[in-house]
Amino acid sequence: MNSTVKKYALVVFITLLVWFWANNAIEDQIEVSVSITTTQTRDSDILVTFDKPMPLNVKITVKGPSSKISDLQKLIASGQENLDFVYSLQNDLKGEAKTIPLVTAEWLNQTVKMKSFGLTVESESAKPAMIQVTIEKLVKKELVIECFDEDGISITPDSLNPSKANIFVKQGWVEPARIDLTATDVEKAQKDYVIKEPYVQLGPNNRRYGKRVTVKLSSTELDTVQFKPLNISFAVSKNLQGKYKVELKNESELTESTTFKATTEAMDAYKKSPVHIFVLVFDDDEKEIDVITRDVIYNFPPEYLVKGEIALAQPPVKARFELIKLALPDQ
Repeated sequence: MNSTVKKYALVVFITLLVWFWANNAIEDQIEVSVSITTTQTRDSDILVTFDKPMPLNVKITVKGPSSKISDLQKLIASGQENLDFVYSLQNDLKGEAKTIPLVTAEWLNQTVKMKSFGLTVESESAKPAMIQVTIEKLVKKELVIECFDEDGISITPDSLNPSKANIFVKQGWVEPARIDLTATDVEKAQKDYVIKEPYVQLGPNNRRYGKRVTVKLSSTELDTVQFKPLNISFAVSKNLQGKYKVELKNESELTESTTFKATTEAMDAYKKSPVHIFVLVFDDDEKEIDVITRDVIYNFPPEYLVKGEIALAQPPVKARFELIKLALPDQ
């Protein structure tokens, strides 16, 4: 009896072993889309970017035992796996920025996640096949802070403490740090104050933050006012004066009715200003071949601007202009 049981047990064992071997010996493959992005902390001094928009969607073909393929399909179907892969820098960058060519399939096959699937990516299936990864060393810089409402309109706070932020940025960075205020933030800051984090936008989905600041806004009620800013002036670089004349292409757009937020006193002062709008013209503009497009500067009276009693209540109008070279006088 014992001998018969042992024989049956051996047959069952061998059958299972053959089934297991056969199941893993049969290869299968499927095409899937994966997402590749980078991971960077909010205050990291290293910036990692791809030569393509992030997150980067890549189509690949994975192959392996049919049982592993089936397992992956079940994970995807159940929502337990979304095939997100993260590229992280292993070593600190020393010196200048550098660009690293990343072979997509090769890198995916080296990830812990792909190894855990027990599958491999077909080397020629990845699209794109190559990613150029640029790694830059950032520098910490003290930046002034500007506040903006939900519409992207600049708001002058009553107080901002501290008024500057130390943030990691690219070499040569000149833009201010910004604070975005929701309508709720604005309402609260007019009664008390709000605590916000200033930041800079280094690229899509790529920000660096500074330490929190307190923001207090003026509680002065501002009226919504429509006004046509008719007085336009050009602030031309000294090096270009006498060499070029500025030909404005869209004066009618600049002098259309514009929406402002202001107290009556501040608006009256702005209306009486000899210049309502400045168009800035820089040295490098003489290198431009096409028509130049630039945001205009609204010449608000500074005594009201610093108190937050006047502001633009719409996106700034863009001036379009061209530099026309003047004929040199006869010698």
